[in-house]
Amino acid sequence: MTDTLILFKPLADFGEALKKDCPKNDCTSYLYAYEQYCAIYADYKRIKETIADLSEAAVRVLEHAIRKTEAELYKMWFENYAVLKHRAALGMVASAERRETPSGKTNFEAITAGAQGLGRFLRSLPIIEAPWDTEFQKRYCSGCAAENCDACPNERFRNNPEWWLSLEADSGVAL
Repeated sequence: MTDTLILFKPLADFGEALKKDCPKNDCTSYLYAYEQYCAIYADYKRIKETIADLSEAAVRVLEHAIRKTEAELYKMWFENYAVLKHRAALGMVASAERRETPSGKTNFEAITAGAQGLGRFLRSLPIIEAPWDTEFQKRYCSGCAAENCDACPNERFRNNPEWWLSLEADSGVAL
């Protein structure tokens, strides 16, 4: 088996699987990039073992070639339809991807199901100044003459990301 120690294992496993059976679609591009990665990495190891006083510049050039090819593999792994489809057919799922959960939803799906869920999530974040705070102060505090905010008539909007999410989008809002 090709030495793929520094490549994320699922990407290497998929490349090895394509060596055995590669559909005639974009998976061939993945296979080509994977084989190129393996060849560059093998050359890199051989050169480093052979030439003890290899310059730092030469090492960086070789490592750049490895990283560039690795980036191509990652891009196809996560974005290419044919690769995603073939991975699914092989049962290969990356750790950051969807897995079955008891509720049947991922955290992303639960958070983005509606303004209420997203609002609850945003409110739970431990941040000092949030965009909804800035908007609240701009709309309600800037013209308020009250010295004590405990009896604010707009309290329902304070620290309320759900209220902020319901506002019309403003391109000037700093996110």
